[in-house]
Amino acid sequence: MASNFPTNQAIVVGGGLGGMSAANTVLENGGHVVLLDKSSFCGGNSTKATSGINGAGTKTQKNKGIPDNADIFTADTMKGGAKKPELAKLLCVNSAADVDWLVEKFNLDLSLVARLGGHSQPRTHRGAERFPGMTITYALIQMVEKVSEKTDLARIITKARVYKLVTEGGRCVGCVYEKGGQNFQEYGPVILATGGFGADFTSNSLLAQYRPDLMHLPTTNGEHCTGDGIKMGEAIGGKSIDLEWVQVHPTGLVKPDDADAKIKFLAAEALRGVGGIILDAEGNRFANELGRRDYVTGEMWKSKPPFRLCLNKAAADEIIWHCKHRPWLIAAFFEFQAWGPFAEQELDIVSSEEHEVDQSIVGLWNWWAEALYWPWRGGLRFYGSGDELAKDIGVSLSVLEATHEAHYQAAKKTEKDPDGGPWPAYPSGKSWDECSGKTGSGKKFYHNTIPGSAVKSEPFYVAIITPVIHYCLGLVSLCDTIHELV
Repeated sequence: MASNFPTNQAIVVGGGLGGMSAANTVLENGGHVVLLDKSSFCGGNSTKATSGINGAGTKTQKNKGIPDNADIFTADTMKGGAKKPELAKLLCVNSAADVDWLVEKFNLDLSLVARLGGHSQPRTHRGAERFPGMTITYALIQMVEKVSEKTDLARIITKARVYKLVTEGGRCVGCVYEKGGQNFQEYGPVILATGGFGADFTSNSLLAQYRPDLMHLPTTNGEHCTGDGIKMGEAIGGKSIDLEWVQVHPTGLVKPDDADAKIKFLAAEALRGVGGIILDAEGNRFANELGRRDYVTGEMWKSKPPFRLCLNKAAADEIIWHCKHRPWLIAAFFEFQAWGPFAEQELDIVSSEEHEVDQSIVGLWNWWAEALYWPWRGGLRFYGSGDELAKDIGVSLSVLEATHEAHYQAAKKTEKDPDGGPWPAYPSGKSWDECSGKTGSGKKFYHNTIPGSAVKSEPFYVAIITPVIHYCLGLVSLCDTIHELV
């Protein structure tokens, strides 16, 4: 599009991982870029991601001997419910290069690989410490900021609400945004990376239009997720695709003292990847914890709440940073992460001897302080023994012992005879796990299981969980073919 009008820059709308990846790619190819974000700080929902990023055929996987590739990833994606093979293939074929790019270009640690729900191979990459979404996204933000400090190749403008795409002769040639009560225009090809609409519960929202049945659910999305890019694209003739595909995640964390909160933090899928199991109100498993998110959610809706995500000691130790935090960690986290990237952004920070800061910084501080304090305050509650856990949730210890023993035996039988079980398994083969096998999606992969005899004295981390609105999987197309779209 740039050849059709005078321009020397690309415009990226949205400062999450998608937008920052686009901005860095423009810069790598010698272009100019301006990034616009309506929030007071960049990062979006990407900073909340706590499980990792998927890639098939990465250098990390090859070093670990994991036999994964784009074809296997594509097959898993299609089996997971994808309806557009060309998009699924594009996503999966590019995934290895994308993960390797993050590692090599931004010096990120993505050395740990786990198998999460719906995957037939371990392919979810994360680092040894901290929250991967925050770590990855801010590395990319800092790279754009460094360029903006030293050259005129990049600009980041926050508190800039883009509300209109500018067209000439049927082509998008720029956008209009509002900042501080004034309107401004930027010209150039526009890259929309504005995210979904999972936090818009107004009566005329895209959520109300396409999925009114989900309006009662809480959400993991920040308040900025209102479908702006989709609406702007539709306003200039774009065709919306699959907006009804709104993903419900099964493990939103229920805060004990605010159970009805509309916005909830997520119990990362990695917690199940390391061996966490889901129990119903009576202490029984009822589903394949590593099944598709819609499947796990569906089985929860058939079962008796409250539901609990339960990690034994080995599972918790593998991802202890997600289970247990202390106040000193919050201070260290923000000293290292926040003041570097945030101080460089257009946040109208007021300097003083007391280091007084803009409310945007305070807002993000509060959000992440809440997220980091939250497990410590009782969300992921620690129990010194299974006996203590059983008493607190009001079930017999023998029930918890039987539940873990059945899970343990299924794992042991799978080790000896992976496809000898009587139940259909997900994503393929046979399963020895009766409780999930009866649902038609039997468990095939196990990690950190314990026998029933160990439950009485075993320490546990446990959280009450509930289904939450998570991803919006639709998009808006302004072109005729997938190749043009990409």
